[in-house]
Amino acid sequence: MNRESPDVHAAVLELLGRAGTTTRVTLTGTSMTPTLPAGSSLVLRHGSRGVRVGSLVAYLLQGQGVVHRVVRIRRQGERRELQTQGDAVNRPDAWIGEEQVLAVVIAAGAPGAERSLEGPWARLRAFLRAWRLRRWSGPGGLDEPHP
Repeated sequence: MNRESPDVHAAVLELLGRAGTTTRVTLTGTSMTPTLPAGSSLVLRHGSRGVRVGSLVAYLLQGQGVVHRVVRIRRQGERRELQTQGDAVNRPDAWIGEEQVLAVVIAAGAPGAERSLEGPWARLRAFLRAWRLRRWSGPGGLDEPHP
């Protein structure tokens, strides 16, 4: 089921409890610039399936919808935790539980011309962006490959 939504916040709230759905949203912030400038179109898939270092994920932070890149993954007992960071931000966000991820961005770009982020080359580019962010923002966290 696809649906048009005006912004990430509204779409993230809409995705709650809608397993298997996708939603198209318009990015309103600048934390992902220059990779995704404000006004970019994102296609979100509900749930955290397939999250790995480099993935773009949507979650709620203090009641606001956020889309940032996963830069680190660690395991705390039975729980996987993710550290995210905006591409235009020089510090990573606080760790979040994987269960807090509401959606994964599966395509992004100019409205009507979104490109898939799921192929092997797209995943490699995303991983390299995350690696660059990690080197820029300094050490921290145990990295765990996603099976």
